[in-house]
Amino acid sequence: DFLSKPILVGFLNGVAVTIILGQVGKLMGLTIEASGLLPIAAELLARLGETHLPTLAVGIAAAMILVVAPRLVPRLPAGIVAMGGGAALVAFTRLGESGVRTIGGVPAGLPAWSFPAVDPLLLAGLIPDAAALALVSFTSMMLASRSFAAKNGYDVDPDQDFAALGAANMVAALTGGFAISGADSRTAMADAAGGRTHATGLVAALAVGLVLVFLTEPLRFVPVAALGAVLVYAGLSLIDLKSLALIYRVDRVEAAISVLATIGVVGLGIIQGVAIAAILSVLRFLQIVARPSVDVLGHVPGRPGFHALATHPDATAPADALVVRFDGPLVFFNAGHFRHAILAAV
Repeated sequence: DFLSKPILVGFLNGVAVTIILGQVGKLMGLTIEASGLLPIAAELLARLGETHLPTLAVGIAAAMILVVAPRLVPRLPAGIVAMGGGAALVAFTRLGESGVRTIGGVPAGLPAWSFPAVDPLLLAGLIPDAAALALVSFTSMMLASRSFAAKNGYDVDPDQDFAALGAANMVAALTGGFAISGADSRTAMADAAGGRTHATGLVAALAVGLVLVFLTEPLRFVPVAALGAVLVYAGLSLIDLKSLALIYRVDRVEAAISVLATIGVVGLGIIQGVAIAAILSVLRFLQIVARPSVDVLGHVPGRPGFHALATHPDATAPADALVVRFDGPLVFFNAGHFRHAILAAV
């Protein structure tokens, strides 16, 4: 509940940039060793000469399909077409032999069910670590969930999401999986593909199951560059500069906080970005409550009530009284600010 709209916008912009940065090297046929915005950018610039041209060509072709296909046939799943086309190109040509990397072999079949063997003596040590994982997983998921909700104009129920996350983790444990949360890149893909309801997740799960059972053989031909192009396209669709510009026009401090949230996610990573976003939210809240604005009020011709003299040049203060609005709750840590503001107004 402390996550404001500017922080959600900044977080989502950071996720978008992180997704894009993570895929640029794959589009160029490079394995990037650096992490963080500036180190990755520096490594990409330093290694431009090592770009693998066939891989770059595959990535550009996939990107063109992603841009053109939705305009020609809006209902066509452009991402699947781009990756399927890339797989066909690799399968029927010698691109694989020329160094174009593919996803490679994927084990076929669904995971087997088994109950995890846990020594009861280890539970005391596992519980604090599990609680920490749950907190990080939920916070990360909630940030992404509320960011997409703000972007698309719907509400989310945190309690329901928390229960769903716990159930998903239990199923993952019984199938040999690991602690899970919402995946930003997959959520971005679903959003870019037009997913708007819970059916999106059900259809995606069914598709993954069918692919694991029947389509692992053709999957090995999918070029990594085509997959990278799909993720870059999804990442670009998340960048929301329009909302950032609106926030800047309304409140420059909030715009700066939004940019700091973006920098935190890009520079330090998603988990650290979550922590920075939460800290920024609390600090901003404390700053607003500790130092509320104090306005001297007056009458505006033709308008009922009292209005701030600072924002209404045609307002006039009453001749026989000083009317002051303290724009916040009066509590012990802003009492001094209240006193000084009232004396200054007098």
